[in-house]
Amino acid sequence: MHKCTYHSCIIEILNNSIEAIESIPEDNLDDGVKIQALQKTKNVIDCSDSNQLPILLKDLFSFYDENGIEVENKEELFDKFESLRKEYLA
Repeated sequence: MHKCTYHSCIIEILNNSIEAIESIPEDNLDDGVKIQALQKTKNVIDCSDSNQLPILLKDLFSFYDENGIEVENKEELFDKFESLRKEYLA
C-alpha cells in the first residue's frame, strides 16, 4: 500500500515535469535535448526500484540544469520526493 501510494505521488510529480518540458517553445530548446529530457523523465517514471529512484531523479534534475531546462519548483519537487520516500518507505 505505502509503496503504491509513494509511486503514484512520484508519477504525479514527474508528469508535471513532462508538461513543463513539452510546453517549452522549440526555439528555446534544441529538439534533441527536449527528446532526451522527456525520455529521461519517462525512464524515472518507469523505474520500479525505489532505491534507484533518488539517484535517477537527481541525475534527471542535473540534466535539466545542464541544458537550461526550467522546471518550476524543481527543488521543491525533489524535497517532496525525499519527504514521501521517508514517509512511505521508512
